[in-house]
Amino acid sequence: MKKKIIIIALTVLILLGTKVEAQTFKDMQKHWAKEQIDWAVNKKLFNGYPDGTFKPQRATTRAEFLTIISNMIGMDYTGSPISFKDVPSKMWYKPIIENLVGWKIVKDGDYINPDSKITRDEAFGLLGQLFPYREQYMKLSFEDNFTVKRHRDIGVLKDLGIVNGDEYNRINAHEGITRAEMATILYIMSNKNIEVEKQLVQRAREENKLNFDFDETFSREKYDRTYIKLMATPQ
Repeated sequence: MKKKIIIIALTVLILLGTKVEAQTFKDMQKHWAKEQIDWAVNKKLFNGYPDGTFKPQRATTRAEFLTIISNMIGMDYTGSPISFKDVPSKMWYKPIIENLVGWKIVKDGDYINPDSKITRDEAFGLLGQLFPYREQYMKLSFEDNFTVKRHRDIGVLKDLGIVNGDEYNRINAHEGITRAEMATILYIMSNKNIEVEKQLVQRAREENKLNFDFDETFSREKYDRTYIKLMATPQ
């Protein structure tokens, strides 16, 4: 057990970067998320790289984002059986994926494509699952709503003030999410005192309310029927 914990800890350090002595990164001086990233680094949520950079615009993979989610709720189900054919037994992210399948947050299947870039829709969908008993109050009003699959999860995060559209009121659901954006989301959650309640996630697990599916399809007709009573977001 101690060996497994050490391996997981080392994995997180590799994932988030290698710690450098100076906390001033040469690629961060004028970056829009400097404050948020400085906070995340001080909280030891992220580290920089040996060359003195933070790489704020680096796209995040599915495996990397799953690690963030797993760390938020705890490594309670490491060793759970999984069926994914593209998760080798000795890869660093295997215990992470086992844990989330054990939590029933991620649905088991044939392929998970751990090294693929995670989309904003997928990332926000996973994060939204950590608030299983929060209701979505407002209809989404993004200019690109038609690209969104996980309306409920993104709706909950928008209601909480965690995610918003860009300057053109677009959510950009199919685009990736960067290290800077990840740090900013955690920073916003901290400032708003928004915490993941582990006992509620456990309850949702027992009631089978989770099981995020990367291959999920979206039916606009079904969504409109389900959320017809939601309030329209003021323009």
